[in-house]
Amino acid sequence: MWINCLFPYLKTYSKEVNIANFTGKVAAVDASCWIHKGLAISVSQTGKQKKFSQTFKRYLQLLIDSKITHIVVFDGKPLEAKAKENCRRQRQRQEQLMNATVDEQTKDEDRNKMLSRSVEMNYDDVVECVKVCLSQGVTYIVSPYESDAQLAFLVKQGYADFAITEDSDLLVYGCKEILVKLRLNGDGEVFNLCDILDGLKVTMAQFVDGCVAAGCDYLKNIRGFGINKAFSFVKAGTLFDELRKKGASNDYECLFNKAVSVFMHQTVFNPTKLHVQPLGAWTEDPDKELQDYCGVYPCT
Repeated sequence: MWINCLFPYLKTYSKEVNIANFTGKVAAVDASCWIHKGLAISVSQTGKQKKFSQTFKRYLQLLIDSKITHIVVFDGKPLEAKAKENCRRQRQRQEQLMNATVDEQTKDEDRNKMLSRSVEMNYDDVVECVKVCLSQGVTYIVSPYESDAQLAFLVKQGYADFAITEDSDLLVYGCKEILVKLRLNGDGEVFNLCDILDGLKVTMAQFVDGCVAAGCDYLKNIRGFGINKAFSFVKAGTLFDELRKKGASNDYECLFNKAVSVFMHQTVFNPTKLHVQPLGAWTEDPDKELQDYCGVYPCT
């Protein structure tokens, strides 16, 4: 879902836009972003999750009113590569929940705000939003694994013109254009991958390497090695030498290459051929362990 400090690092290449700029285009929508936002708003205002789908419906209506065709993409199975990060987030949510409930003197308004930070999307929440899509005739896809890879696939293959998300790692998956921080008044911020690569003067492969070294869901960064250093050393061709100087473990390069493989080859769904496939074709057949790490293929 995130690359450490990527959005601030790329701020120079972003543009403030309104959704009206995309009238007549096709958007691939990260459903989880709207669901999480709806849950946080509902819990912070009422202490309950039951009104979260109203936010989801309002965002869908915004696209309809703006004459934007949309494909809503939901997350699928948990990805093995993300297991450690998912555990970390679960612990964090539990800590936030404990903080919200331990002090009986906390005002309801403050408690609800703390609860909103601990809220977790569940199966029933997804089903409710799928039902909204069905009732409104909205095209939707449930990804085999991470919706981020699926969104990138839809844009790269021409099913959609851009993606609506809050996750910076769509750019690392190769998504050509993303709209983030979308508000209900239609204002948002757009990042174009070609502009970024041109501005940074890097290839796509170098961009992926810099982002993985900076820290991502699949591999933590080495302490003291942030995004500025990562890209500086990637462009200089000295990345792994510098990482070793910073204390990278002997197996770090192997773990690094596995993370890169996830961004290049995660399993996605092809809506034309109606089967699952790697986001990008493998140049040589991976072993079963690496394939499973990127998403069991075919899905079981």
